[in-house]
Amino acid sequence: MIICKEDNLFVIKIFKNYLNGVDIFDKESIISLFKDILTKLNKKYDLCGFFDISVYINDNYGMIMEIYNVRKYEGEIDVKINFNIDCIFLYEINDIIDSTGSIYYYNDKYYSDCISDCYDSYVIYKESIGIINNGVKVK
Repeated sequence: MIICKEDNLFVIKIFKNYLNGVDIFDKESIISLFKDILTKLNKKYDLCGFFDISVYINDNYGMIMEIYNVRKYEGEIDVKINFNIDCIFLYEINDIIDSTGSIYYYNDKYYSDCISDCYDSYVIYKESIGIINNGVKVK
């Protein structure tokens, strides 16, 4: 699990192997996962207030969560969760020759849809449809 914090936004990348045993369609399983993550964040960042959580799920990669602190108030944590299931994740790559997946060229950058090409790559999860639709498929 990787946690990045920018102002009122946390971006949490949870890899597929960490999600073993988590059924995204089971309410109790999801509640347990979110309690675990929020407890870990609360220990380090002393969370409070209202949080808007967007969850992007990809079968090959795992899950990326954006947790935005909309409003701060004392005493408790309230959340609203939006799930985006079966998202297409693309990975920014430099070497297109050894890539095993589809490759797209968009805004002077190359993107692959193959997770094996993503070692130390920037992961695109919200803009991937725009890249596929507006970019050029190279391979």
